[in-house]
Amino acid sequence: MVESPSPFVVGGHLALDLLNTVAAPRGEPVEFLFSGAALLDWLVAAGALHTDEVGSLARRLSPSALDAIRRETVALREWLRPIVQRSASRRRASLSAAELRHLNELLARDVRVVEVVPSGRGYATRTVRRSASAVAGLRAPVVAAIADLFTMADFALVRTCAGPSCTLWFLDRTKGHRRRWCAMELCGNRAKVDAHRQRVRRG
Repeated sequence: MVESPSPFVVGGHLALDLLNTVAAPRGEPVEFLFSGAALLDWLVAAGALHTDEVGSLARRLSPSALDAIRRETVALREWLRPIVQRSASRRRASLSAAELRHLNELLARDVRVVEVVPSGRGYATRTVRRSASAVAGLRAPVVAAIADLFTMADFALVRTCAGPSCTLWFLDRTKGHRRRWCAMELCGNRAKVDAHRQRVRRG
């Protein structure tokens, strides 16, 4: 893996941006969550953490504790990936009973305890209780985003970029739901250049 300080924040949803923290923009996989500091940088870039919180967290957490949270976040990402892969293009998420139980165990660590339950043809969240001890975890916004993705998103709009070698995911929030690219400045413009070259060759 090649280290990089510039993760892609193009998913339109924090849970999908988590999947995009490992990507292959040039064919070789790049791991963006390569350190605890990189995790903090990504949380800020993705809008899950305010810049002024970083200093406080860095002082309160030892490097080893922060790296442990990073490892847990990477494990959460890889737990999420097959669920999104098999649910994409469907109308609802597809979770096994064990996956649903694991998600609710993660949610139970948050200050505001919620759980995901089956609801009609999909899923919904309900508040179970509020914890007396407010221990703010760095993963809390990410876990909450995953619950939101499973309960709110139409998985028919969860897609991968149409770029032939791109691995990035996104939630298509466009009005006509015709988004094809992770970002125009990345794969979109590349596709336009390739199409132009082909037209010139055909002459």
